[in-house]
Amino acid sequence: MKQPTPIEALRTYVESLPIIDTHEHLPRYEHLREQAPDVLSEYISHYFKYDLFSAGLSEELYQQALDCDLPLTDRWDLIEPYWEACRCTGYGQHLDATARSLYTIARIDRSTIGALQEAYAKQNSNPRHLHELFAQAKVETCLLDADDYLIDCDTSYAQGVCRIDALVAPGSWKEINRLEECSGVSICSFSSYLKAVDHIIQLALGKGSKAFKLGLAYTRSLRFERTTYAEAEQAFNQIFANKQYPRWKDKPICLEKQAQDYLLHHVLELADENHQVLQIHTGLQAGNANYLANSNPLLVSNLCLEYPQVSFCLLHLGFPYQEEACVLAKSFPNVYLDMAWNHIISPSASIRFLTECLDLVPYTKLFAFGGDESKPDLFFGHLSMAKEHAAFAFSLLVEQEKLTLEQAEKILLALFYTNPKRVYRL
Repeated sequence: MKQPTPIEALRTYVESLPIIDTHEHLPRYEHLREQAPDVLSEYISHYFKYDLFSAGLSEELYQQALDCDLPLTDRWDLIEPYWEACRCTGYGQHLDATARSLYTIARIDRSTIGALQEAYAKQNSNPRHLHELFAQAKVETCLLDADDYLIDCDTSYAQGVCRIDALVAPGSWKEINRLEECSGVSICSFSSYLKAVDHIIQLALGKGSKAFKLGLAYTRSLRFERTTYAEAEQAFNQIFANKQYPRWKDKPICLEKQAQDYLLHHVLELADENHQVLQIHTGLQAGNANYLANSNPLLVSNLCLEYPQVSFCLLHLGFPYQEEACVLAKSFPNVYLDMAWNHIISPSASIRFLTECLDLVPYTKLFAFGGDESKPDLFFGHLSMAKEHAAFAFSLLVEQEKLTLEQAEKILLALFYTNPKRVYRL
């Protein structure tokens, strides 16, 4: 009997693996799943739209493409030139991979969009669609970032992550008032604000938080300096400048850097005391324009050094700063690398990383998959890409005799399952 090639053997192997999904934005409960009217509006309302805009799609045409009162094929015709321009990007490949892996439709185009819509409508009418996708994909659990500091989710498929952005950098009095309501603490000073933060963190821990998540690289630099209590208090007190504005008027606040820096260090002390991982968004920001340099993972070097007992997870490998992220993971025992989102940002870069990272970083510090998705279908397609990238990359290492097949299988199990299960104490 003919022996399978390394790629054939590893493709079969990765399909058999249990999966720990390290980062998702999926619905907290199945009944909260938003069901888009049709597959086109669903698939172009997430990451792919940013490539469409980059290719020149106007906001007006985009809104027409979302209008489900118009015939599906007419809407397809509106965006087809931009879709074709983006088909080869990671996001474009992602949509074809989703159609192929979930609906056995090889390619999304004008000739298949109708059949895809029929299959999509049937699947999404299933009230347990998300649960069944997780079971089919052998996902044991996912770490769920619900973009909130309150931990509330269906623990049959997800474990909550406490999003700390609004605690470290509140943007309005509406957020301050919500913090008062959730914590039961009246905020009239910096000291009372710290009490409210402490209370929220304890609530999250009591509900089983597995990690804290910092996503502030979208709005500021990841360099958080040490500041004194007095400096932070002085900066914080400026938020009271517009508290007298009437209810119907927006009350935005811009908490100065000294206060934000102090608050993150305060939360890190709590993470240290309570054995919480800090997930940090590093690298590319979703959307079409931002200051990428704000998210360079090297900016968190001081935090990694000052909190040696806190595990820092660098989400998205800091792409395109993945080499800098690798050096941090090599230098610091408490730094880990997470490929969440990477497989659809750049498939070729993900394969290249998987073939090169073992030269630099112990494999026990790598996590292979986090979908970073809000749409169940797209999570499934993303995972199919991650498995294919991993199987292909490691088959190259076997063919080059850098690994035996048995070693490759052992490392793949660690990347997809054992490593995140250990680090997050799942």
